[in-house]
Amino acid sequence: LLNAGSGFRITGDLDGDFSDNISGGNSGHGVFVGGNVGGTLTGNIASINNLNGIHAITVSGSVADNTASGNLGHGMFVSGAVSGDLFDNSASDNGGSGIDVGGVSGNVANNLMSGNTLHGLFVFGGVTGSVVDNSATDN
Repeated sequence: LLNAGSGFRITGDLDGDFSDNISGGNSGHGVFVGGNVGGTLTGNIASINNLNGIHAITVSGSVADNTASGNLGHGMFVSGAVSGDLFDNSASDNGGSGIDVGGVSGNVANNLMSGNTLHGLFVFGGVTGSVVDNSATDN
């Protein structure tokens, strides 16, 4: 049976880190943060959720070492900006884009995106750092 909502749901800001959590098989998002993540968003696994695997409004720190696979929406979605780096994430076989972010103030590096229905990586704002050593295949 699916959880009736999101695996983790924080409706406001999270001042610290959101790290090393596992969320799967939810009818909503795997992880939903309705405000800013003040720290880092790292080491999380979100798979087989009916919406986005990981969904946040903005992230003040880095987004790194997350895995999102088999979600019906985007693997990882940050509707605003990521103020740190976006690196070492894996997003595969999601119904939307693998990684979808509003903008990145740091670097976008070493991300692996494959088999997503839309884009591997979609940045609908700007990137002020470098975009290097990413792999996007079969999206």
